[in-house]
Amino acid sequence: RVNTLFFVRYKMLEQLFILLFFPLISTVKVVIQGICAKSKIKTQAQASLINSIIFLITGVLMLALFCRTLPSAKTVIYAIAFGVFSVGFQLMYIAALRTGSVGLTMIVNNLAVIPPTIMGAVLYGEIPSFIQIIGIVLLFVALLFLSDHKSSSAGVSKIWFISALFCMLSNSGTKCVQILFSKSTVFGESTSFVALSYFFAAALSLILYFIFKKKDEPKIEWDIKLTAGLILIGIILGVYNYLWVIALTKMPSFILIVANSCLCLVFAWISDRIFFKKKATKNQIISVVLALISAILTNIK
Repeated sequence: RVNTLFFVRYKMLEQLFILLFFPLISTVKVVIQGICAKSKIKTQAQASLINSIIFLITGVLMLALFCRTLPSAKTVIYAIAFGVFSVGFQLMYIAALRTGSVGLTMIVNNLAVIPPTIMGAVLYGEIPSFIQIIGIVLLFVALLFLSDHKSSSAGVSKIWFISALFCMLSNSGTKCVQILFSKSTVFGESTSFVALSYFFAAALSLILYFIFKKKDEPKIEWDIKLTAGLILIGIILGVYNYLWVIALTKMPSFILIVANSCLCLVFAWISDRIFFKKKATKNQIISVVLALISAILTNIK
């Protein structure tokens, strides 16, 4: 009985750590991007080049530290798929933010939790309970409160709609590939999967850089802060995605994905107050409270 109680408490602490770790490290990455890189990126070509460098850093890190054997053909296929979806997400996300409302883009992007939830239910029997479904719905209500209603009410363009739709589908694609890999027979090659994914993503981003680059393309203003920021972001990406694949084996995928989205919203709101001195609005506070409730309900079995 004592051993059983210890095991239950250990599993609860493990799940709590998993649920808090990913949104926290994700928020740290966003803060670093905001402080070190955001002001330096002025064009789509520059964004593609920066992404290529970050992806390359992540791939080299994972390869140098963890990869000791050649990956199987299945792992290579999973890695290519993840790399393509990752680049598609980055590209479409930037395009959507440039052509439409930040709030609406965030809402559409977070619809990416739906396809992996359906896939988990159909393929692996990970079916949400009624209370957990309420928690998922509350996430989208929280995002509605977070959106900028003034800019959202102005309507949307076809370019924004297409960009936001493919952004959401690409984001869903990365999550589905990670779930499929975590349940596959080649799961033991997680480090190779992450390393190869980002090598492919780096190559694709570099190709996009040359496609978007203009003759009068402004040069990126390199300094120590930007260089250090890119290295840190690359390290965080590697750690995040390697541990995320492992975490998918510890709990139902929809719990991890929805709770991560909720807590990312909460931590992002807190970081805005601390690091960027932004004032809190009534709608933002309501959104954060709903996100917390959503995270709690999603974890009730």
